[in-house]
Amino acid sequence: MGWIKSRWSELQLRVNFPPSSTLLSSLLYEGYIFIKSRCGDQPTLDCVKSSWEEVEKSNINFNFVGNDIKYTLKKLCGNDKVTNLKSLAVCLSKSDQYTKGLTSMEVDLKVKEKGGFLVGTNNFIQGSNGKEGYSFQIMKVDRYEGISIMESDLMNEQVTLYTDIPGLTLFLLGLTSAYVSFVDGNYYLLTFSEDVLPLVLESPTNWISIKSELSSSLSDVLNQLGGLDDELVMLSVLLNEVVIEKLRSFPLSNVNLRLLKVAREGNTYKIYEEFPLQIFKRWSLGKEFMESLQSLFHQLLRPASLYLRGRYKNRDGYHAYMALRYLYSYVITSNGEHLTKCLREIHAAHEINKSGGYLSCVSSNIFKK
Repeated sequence: MGWIKSRWSELQLRVNFPPSSTLLSSLLYEGYIFIKSRCGDQPTLDCVKSSWEEVEKSNINFNFVGNDIKYTLKKLCGNDKVTNLKSLAVCLSKSDQYTKGLTSMEVDLKVKEKGGFLVGTNNFIQGSNGKEGYSFQIMKVDRYEGISIMESDLMNEQVTLYTDIPGLTLFLLGLTSAYVSFVDGNYYLLTFSEDVLPLVLESPTNWISIKSELSSSLSDVLNQLGGLDDELVMLSVLLNEVVIEKLRSFPLSNVNLRLLKVAREGNTYKIYEEFPLQIFKRWSLGKEFMESLQSLFHQLLRPASLYLRGRYKNRDGYHAYMALRYLYSYVITSNGEHLTKCLREIHAAHEINKSGGYLSCVSSNIFKK
C-alpha cells in the first residue's frame, strides 16, 4: 500500500548549476530537458521510473567499460550481467534500491575538500564523501574541465567523481536523449548549445521533437558515410526541411547544437571531435528548390559514401562525392558557379556509370518544371 501512495508522490526537478560546454553538464541538462518534457516540472516517482522504458525501446547501443561493470553496475543491480545502457534500464525499472534512492530530482555539482567531485542532491553532496555513491567512466570524459579545482586547492589531488541515484538518472537519461548512433567504434551524441538552453527549457517537448528529427537524419547519414565528414553532415542539416519548418515557430534566426564523437579507450572514454551544427530557419534559396536539393543530396549520398569507404569499384562514386562538396558550397554561398560545378561532376559520374541514374536524378530535381 505504501508503494501505491509513494509512486504518485511528486519530486522536485531542478539543476542548480549553470550550463557549460562540458559533456557532464551537457548531458545532465539533456536529462533535465528529457524528464521535463515527459513528466513536467514536478514529476511523479512513477513517471521518472517509467522513463527507463523509453531507454529500453530506444535504438541506443551504449556499452559500459570493465570497471563500470565490475563495480558500479554490480553495486546497482547485484550482478555483473548488466553491460550496456539498455540492460541497466531493465534493472533500474524493477529495482527497489533505485526507487528508494529517488527522493528528489534536484541536482547540483560540487568539488569536495578531499578530492571528491560529487553530482547529486544536496543531501548527498553535503553529507557524503562520495564513497557510498556511484562512479561511471562516461561521466569523467571531460577530465574535470570547467570544474574549479584550482580554487579548491586540489591541483595535486586525484579527483574522483561520484553521483547518487538522482544524478545518475539525469545523466544517463540525458545520454539516451543525446544519442545519435554508434558507427565504426565511435558514439555520436547531439546536444543543445548553452546559448539555446533557456529557450529549450521554456518549451522542452517541442525542442525534443526537433532534436529527435535531426538525430534520426544524422544517424542515417553517419551510418552511410561510416563516420563524420564535416561538409556532408553539415549539408544534410542545412537541407533538412522538416527541422527547419519546425523552427519557424521560434523567435530565432538560427539554432546551435553540438555533435560529439566519443570513443572508448580501454577502461575510459574520450571525446575525439566536437562539431558545431548551426541550423538556419530561413530558406535563402526558396523552400521548393531547397527540397529538390535535399532529394538530390540523398540520391548522391550512397555512391559518395561507398567511395569514401573504399567499396565502390567504379570512379563515379568519386564524382558523386565531389558533386556533394560543390553542392555544399552552393548552399552556403548561393554562388551559381558552385552549382554548375556540381552538375559537371554529376555528368562525369554518368559518363562512367550510365546505369547509375545520375541524369534522371538531375532532371527530376534541378530542371523539373
